[in-house]
Amino acid sequence: MQKNRSKNKPKIRIIDKTKNFLRRYGISVGILGCALIAAIVFFSGGNSGSESLEKEIPNDVFPPKKPVSTLILEQLPQVEVIQTEDTMPDIEEPEIEVLGVKKTESVVPDLYMPVDGKIVMEFARDKLIYSPTLLEYGTHLGLDIAGEMGQAVTACADGVISDTGNDKLMGNYVIIKHTDRLESAYYGLETISVEKGDKVSLNDVIGALGNSALIEVETGPHLHFEVLLDNVSVDPVQFFIE
Repeated sequence: MQKNRSKNKPKIRIIDKTKNFLRRYGISVGILGCALIAAIVFFSGGNSGSESLEKEIPNDVFPPKKPVSTLILEQLPQVEVIQTEDTMPDIEEPEIEVLGVKKTESVVPDLYMPVDGKIVMEFARDKLIYSPTLLEYGTHLGLDIAGEMGQAVTACADGVISDTGNDKLMGNYVIIKHTDRLESAYYGLETISVEKGDKVSLNDVIGALGNSALIEVETGPHLHFEVLLDNVSVDPVQFFIE
């Protein structure tokens, strides 16, 4: 009898230890087991569940997926195409008006010699010519037309007297405005026959030829005649009518 009791003692001890373990850690083991089962279920059935969910949701709630490249292109703003030199249309350069090149009645009417005489000094804006009075070379912005003292000086075209007077260097003068852009000037006169504001016609007498221009006194009796287009002196010869 004593031998049988000694054989059953180990079994009783194992059962007691198991009971004590479950008393202490039973709740924790249960929680750990539930978590393990849940993880197995999630990973094994998650994909199939999501696929079935997408099938049940209508297309208008979740539109079809687009490639990433397409989405980026749709978000980019529209860029205007800039033409290169090869595709640019030809643009004509504006024509540049050259003073005195073309005569028109509204700008430059026909002009006639204001005095019957000989041109003794030409127009020279772009070159130097010798002055017998100043004894030096310089420009000359008009024509010197020689004649006899007291000879009649006439208007070279129709116009209005815009100014008369006496210049210390150029003597007695008359200026006629012919158009909005064109004027003629008569220097070195002996006498003046018109007043500012008078209307004159072609060949009307405006004064008498003299030698009152001090800086040209050595030339003798003559008319210093200038034509101004847009307030710039130009060569009168190009406008004369013979």
